[in-house]
Parts: sequence; C-alpha cells; structure tokens
Amino acid sequence: MATGSIAQTGNSHAAPGEITVVSLSPPVYPQMALVAHIWGDIRIAVKLRADGTVESVVPVSGHPILMQAALDSARQTRFACSGCTEAGTYEMLYSFKIIDGENCCDSINAPATVEVNTQGSGPGEKRMTEVVVKAQRVCLCDPAFKVTKKVRSAKCLYLWKCSSGKISQDGEGEHIIPIAFCDLLRNPQKYNGQKVTVRATWRYGFEWSQLYCLDCLDNGKAWLDRASDLDEASERALKKTPKGAGIVNLTVEGVFRSDGTFGHLNGYRYEIVPSKISHISVIQKGAKSAAEDQKAERRWACGGTNPK
Repeated sequence: MATGSIAQTGNSHAAPGEITVVSLSPPVYPQMALVAHIWGDIRIAVKLRADGTVESVVPVSGHPILMQAALDSARQTRFACSGCTEAGTYEMLYSFKIIDGENCCDSINAPATVEVNTQGSGPGEKRMTEVVVKAQRVCLCDPAFKVTKKVRSAKCLYLWKCSSGKISQDGEGEHIIPIAFCDLLRNPQKYNGQKVTVRATWRYGFEWSQLYCLDCLDNGKAWLDRASDLDEASERALKKTPKGAGIVNLTVEGVFRSDGTFGHLNGYRYEIVPSKISHISVIQKGAKSAAEDQKAERRWACGGTNPK
C-alpha cells in the first residue's frame, strides 16, 4: 500500500496551455486483485479546470477491479496548467504489475512501489503520465496461520481504503479466506469446508455450472451450486449475466467442498456453495461453438492474456 504523495518536477519551459503533474497521489494495489493475480493497464481521462484543479475523472479502459484505485489516485493528484484560459483534458496511464518477492506467503502486507514517467515531452506531442504500480505476488499457504495473521479483511477486498485487521468473519463468526482459485484446487484438502473468496471463470448453461481457470485446468473444475440462497446484492449482480448460457468472470464467497462428488451426474470433485457473488464481467454470451468459446477464454478468462 502506497501512502503520501509523490512530487513531480515541473516543466519550467511548459508551453502555454500545457498540463503537468505537480504531485501524484500514489495508487493502492487492490488486495482482491493481488489475491486473484490480476494485473494490467488502466487508462483515465482527467478533465481539469483552467486553474489546474480536477473537475472530473473518467474511466477509459481497464480491468474493473483495478479501476477504482486508479480513479482515486487521479482524483487526488495535483496538476498545473501553464497559462490556461479554459478547461482541458489530461490522460493518465496506470500499469499494475505483479512481481515475485522473497516469500509470497507473507507478502499481502508488503508495500507496493510506484514509479512515474511522463511521455510526450517533445514539441507538438500530447503529454501523458504513466504510473507503474508494482506489488509482490500473494499466495495463501496455510489457512490456520492466515486466520491469525494481520491482513486486510476479506470485506475490504471490495473497497480501496480499509484499515489493517484480521481476516474477516461472517455473521455467524466463520472466517472468510481470500485465495487464488488455482491455489484452492491445488490444495483441496487444506480448504475443505472453509469459507473462501475466489475469482474465477464461470461457464453455465443447461446442466453446466462450472468454475475454472486456464492456469490449472489439469486440476479440474469446481461445480458452482446455483441452488443456494444469495443476498440481494448477489441477485442483482447475477442479472448482469447473459440469459440461459454464457461465460463470465466473477468473484464468489462461499464454502468450498472437496469431500465427495458434486454437480451434474456427480462429475465434479469440487464444489463451492456461494453466499455472495459480485464483480461480474461477461466473456461470452449464449451457447457458442467450442472454437469461439476458446478464443474468448484465451483472451479474457481467468488465466487468459487479459482477464476481465
């Protein structure tokens, strides 16, 4: 987590009407993105008043789980506009990257590093600031240890400014463990019966309701029990999914089971009984050919080149 502000060296030879960054508000790498191994570029358009103050920030492109952190940073960053007499727009590019650290089991509270580069400083070139945010890869290695380890609560994984604390509990006092989906399937006995939070790809349709990630297909898929009771927010989120059949990415909170066979014709070794569903991104609408599904999955699914 980055704090404070990063002062920028102003351009003393800035042309009239040229916008510059005076002090960057460093972005926070969202912990849900770290747990789910989500990275990528976020583009933000910042609309500025003539005096350089921020009027509005508009998302242009990028992953929804990373977007809010970039918007918060851009909104709190200070700009200057040399000789401006009217409003202008400035582009910010936030590049979130995950790097290997010394110990991924203890890296959830490791501070992120922030680097700032200004592009387009030549005559006639459009200026843009690139903010590179690097955080260490996170893995959860032992549920018993993580219950007592001080980290941000699972509830805070959906927020961007939460105080540090233990992994949260639900209304019945059960611990909720955030974990990467592939780590879950590679250590099924460790997490059997535990309440977990994961982000994965969900393919559903007639007799289909499977969670998976391209990075660990050799470990199988998990059945998502659609018959379980969900809260109102989850029901609203599910309304964003294509009717009948489709492929989406989503975040699921629920109980993981690996002590039997589950789903249609008992064809699955694992099951998640959800209590909450959120952050839905559509990959494919309706029942398509295998080739069309695979093309979309390779690009946007969990483990793809640019997962939503």
